Amino acid sequence: MGTGSSAGPVEGQGGCEPCEPAIEIDGNEESMDIVASRYAIQSRLGAGGMGVVYKALDSRLQRIVALKLITSRAVDRGALPRFRREAELIASVNSPHIVPVYDTGDSRRGPYIAMVYCPANGSGN
Repeated sequence: MGTGSSAGPVEGQGGCEPCEPAIEIDGNEESMDIVASRYAIQSRLGAGGMGVVYKALDSRLQRIVALKLITSRAVDRGALPRFRREAELIASVNSPHIVPVYDTGDSRRGPYIAMVYCPANGSGN
């Protein structure tokens, strides 16, 4: 999720297995990972060069969110300031073309950005 037209919650297609945070999901509710004592990971939506985006349940507000986690590999490459700036920039924009940010923070999995979840509609949009 960078700047420009790729500001939606899903970054690219396919996997980046060595880059992903250590979250395992086998489809059982009992095994869902919790991020920041608030977000229950439900499924993986996509991945990019800096992070992985998951569909998650915000247990505090009982809503589905897109949760972006920066990868440890990206942190090692110095992308953390860019990740934090991305959250600030997205939160400062009010546009129907930019997915709003609900929350940012740090967790044992690393920094995260919680955004509006936009389910795929099957049309490629």
